[in-house]
Amino acid sequence: MKINPATTRAILREGIPSFLSVLRQKKEKRKRLEDYEIVKCAPGEKILTVQRQHPIILLTQIISQTFLALAFIATTLFFLSYFHILNVSFLNFTFVSYIILAVISSFLLFTTYSFFSWYYRFYIITNKAILHRHSFRIGGEFSETVYADKMHVQDIDRVASNLLYDIFKIQDVYVQFQTLERERPFVFVTPENAQEIDDLIQGLIVESRNGKR
Repeated sequence: MKINPATTRAILREGIPSFLSVLRQKKEKRKRLEDYEIVKCAPGEKILTVQRQHPIILLTQIISQTFLALAFIATTLFFLSYFHILNVSFLNFTFVSYIILAVISSFLLFTTYSFFSWYYRFYIITNKAILHRHSFRIGGEFSETVYADKMHVQDIDRVASNLLYDIFKIQDVYVQFQTLERERPFVFVTPENAQEIDDLIQGLIVESRNGKR
């Protein structure tokens, strides 16, 4: 049976846009972070953005933990073979198996902890405040809020901690305040979109000066 090239092209022309349309609809139906009740808004308050830390932070932690686990296993095997600590093959195999099992268990434990610590850390900007929420109970809950009436911003700085972060625009956002009530800055540590946070806070400053808030 021969396939008609014209028929194939027609199917592709109609099928691909339909497939992309389905994907777009699913993406539109997917809830954004702003749609969840992460914070309870006051009357007249609306959430402008909710961000987690950039996913590369979680990826870096997992890679580091993987490297440490593999390095520990390799070092243990090296010392066992070099110094001939265990000469009986069965005991040697059992001992090494226990060590590997313990390392894998520790790796999974720390990786799970790192994931939930990242997953439950939020940076939130509303039209009345900027907030930092860390709601992972095992890691310790943390909450920090600066309200609009105390948001006398002196400067906003975006700083990348290394060259790689600078290339990919993964930056910390430092919000410096004029008031003596808060000498230390409010820090958004490696948020997903530092530029958006900078722009939103700049917009809040302009609205505050114009008396629109």
